[in-house]
Amino acid sequence: MFYVLDGELHGFCAGAPWTATPALVIVIVRAGPPGGRHGNSCPPRADRRLSVPAARVPNRDADNRPDGATVRVMSITLRGVNLGYMGLDLSLLSNRPGNVGVAYRCPAIAYIIETPAGRILWETGLSAHAGEEWMPEWLEAIGLDEATPETFIEARLKELGLGPDDFRYVVLGHLHTDHAGGLRLFEDAGAEIVVHEEEYAHVTGLEQDGDFFAQVDWAFLGDKKPTLATGKVTELTGGIQLVHLPGHTPGQMAMQLELEHTGTVLLTSDALYHHDNYAEPVAAPQIYWDVDHWRSSLDTLTGIAKQHDAWLFPGHDEMGIQHLDGRAQLRAIDFSAGHTYA
Repeated sequence: MFYVLDGELHGFCAGAPWTATPALVIVIVRAGPPGGRHGNSCPPRADRRLSVPAARVPNRDADNRPDGATVRVMSITLRGVNLGYMGLDLSLLSNRPGNVGVAYRCPAIAYIIETPAGRILWETGLSAHAGEEWMPEWLEAIGLDEATPETFIEARLKELGLGPDDFRYVVLGHLHTDHAGGLRLFEDAGAEIVVHEEEYAHVTGLEQDGDFFAQVDWAFLGDKKPTLATGKVTELTGGIQLVHLPGHTPGQMAMQLELEHTGTVLLTSDALYHHDNYAEPVAAPQIYWDVDHWRSSLDTLTGIAKQHDAWLFPGHDEMGIQHLDGRAQLRAIDFSAGHTYA
């Protein structure tokens, strides 16, 4: 891990801290073995926990800390990937009277994050077999006509020249089937599957499919143990935190990223479905585990966004909410090919 503090380059080598202060510093990072796996020793999968509370990471290029030091974030980039559309009534996501009967093309979304520590995939969208695997009542409420083979995660990654072994982490905000449907692609890959411990405890206690949990999506995790995030806020890697926001599901998480030029971005998954949830008065969804927890978590998410002037990327929307200087405004998220946020 490397970072810049008051003009000096700091890092850790073999567990020991070091500092460099020449006029020009060149850092050479040796690539790990194929598949993004690294030579660092790790505990067995069954014992892995991301349990260390994350310190507040800097906002935008620099953040003036109380001690006067300046911390700069080194390169993280973010790319949105559209994984097709579901057809549904907008009131399922944002239950206002005016949304009842409004047809909505609901995007399934993944994000690819490039970091010095390795490549991360945030969520996996629908299964290519959703039409055969979903419960009848799910198919009655949600149309899959625009979820076609070329939109599923495997095809989208191939378009980008990527495959399952090109990721160090696959992180699931939660395990509903429209977010974890593509997870099986990574069953034999080297990537660590990261979920919150509350989510994993919940799904392993299910005896059958229901409430948009499809056991076939994540059944393999019984053998390939996931890495479990624990607590309220944990750090995945430098500049990236996972925030527990229960309500939509017990282990719903958001990902907070610190980008050098874009600033703070919050990938909310279904802690915030759609920008319409965010308008006052707040509109709750119709799909949730605990609506009171959902509202409390939305308050938490709003507080983080205000504190960091963050850009919120909702779980099923191509329109985000940008906070800046005490104000919030809508701002479109660019999913076009080749576009990255840095």
